Amino acid sequence: MAGSILVAYATKMGSAQEVAETVAGALRESGFSVEVAAAGKARDVGRYDAVVLGTGIRAGRVYSEAVKFAKANVSALVGKPVALFSVGMQMAEDTEANRAQAQAFLQPLVDDLRPAAVAMFGGRVDLKKAGLFWGAAYKMVARQKQGEGSQDPFADYRDWDAIKAWAAGLPEALGLGA
Repeated sequence: MAGSILVAYATKMGSAQEVAETVAGALRESGFSVEVAAAGKARDVGRYDAVVLGTGIRAGRVYSEAVKFAKANVSALVGKPVALFSVGMQMAEDTEANRAQAQAFLQPLVDDLRPAAVAMFGGRVDLKKAGLFWGAAYKMVARQKQGEGSQDPFADYRDWDAIKAWAAGLPEALGLGA
């Protein structure tokens, strides 16, 4: 095998996990041994040759599990190739303004991890997994956006081709030979 990679993720509704599994699949196709784990359950991070961390974004923040993972493992990640991705509805439309906003949301993780590769993908809201409070909040925002003529806030805005292409380029971006 070319090396081992941990793909850790922080998710509330499963979207970031699905992206993490897709990233892992592409890395396996490149010959890497890949483990996928929830950020809160990932252990012994230092044993991997590289780490990919993915997180959902809600209410302008990355999930706390991603921040805790970064802070708890920062010493093991120093000098190790790291990649970072986010999944969020602010990237439902890939505009310069939305990209700048998503980058600002990721900045605390970028500061801690100094990733070699960063990607921001559109997300998906699954009302069945959102919970009562967040489900109501999403519905309220959806009504406002529909009144403005915006896109369907409950569509799946993950671009699977872009996700797979980013994942396929990770070995080079991380300096790993396949």
